[in-house]
Amino acid sequence: RFTGWEQLFEPSSEARIPVNKNLQIKNKYILSPVKSGLMMVDQRRAHERILFERMLNAQEKKQPLSQQTLFPETIRLSVADYQVCLEMLEDLEQLGFDIRDFGNNSIVVHGLPAEMEAASTVNKIEMMIEQYKTLQGEISTGIPERVARAAARTSAIDYGKQLSEIEMQELVDQLFACNNPNYSPSGKLIVKIVELEELDNYFKE
Repeated sequence: RFTGWEQLFEPSSEARIPVNKNLQIKNKYILSPVKSGLMMVDQRRAHERILFERMLNAQEKKQPLSQQTLFPETIRLSVADYQVCLEMLEDLEQLGFDIRDFGNNSIVVHGLPAEMEAASTVNKIEMMIEQYKTLQGEISTGIPERVARAAARTSAIDYGKQLSEIEMQELVDQLFACNNPNYSPSGKLIVKIVELEELDNYFKE
């Protein structure tokens, strides 16, 4: 697990940020005061990191959490996307997807990971395939990790989603329980600390 982050926060028995200290800006960033200054968290990238590590853990332990859809959805794909989906099927199953080959360039979705909202299933599957295709050029990344990255990015909360205080707190807590809270699976920055000295400089006469 990534170490050192617990030293940022005010001392407490669980090294948690006290409730009512988080602020959401433009429904995109979470701001939290820490001992050294002000912490800014990109909420979508944070959620993507959380989901990615959960999915890798599910793959490793072979204990996916799945939710069955009320009505299975049949999705007809292009020939190319159908072949890509078939390549992903085994690893998708390890993440909690219940997707079955229906033949004739079609698949049937019977279940989704517990973390993924069941709404707009067709769009989510199509987006996930597109995300996976963008990662196919990364030869150093294996298929299981590519599938997990594509699924996490598709499942992560969107920018513009308003979060309650409890949701912000849970997101921050879960982020810092990750092995690498600093960066998204694609290597983009999640957390930025503005030091007190830098803040003070803004207000110097």
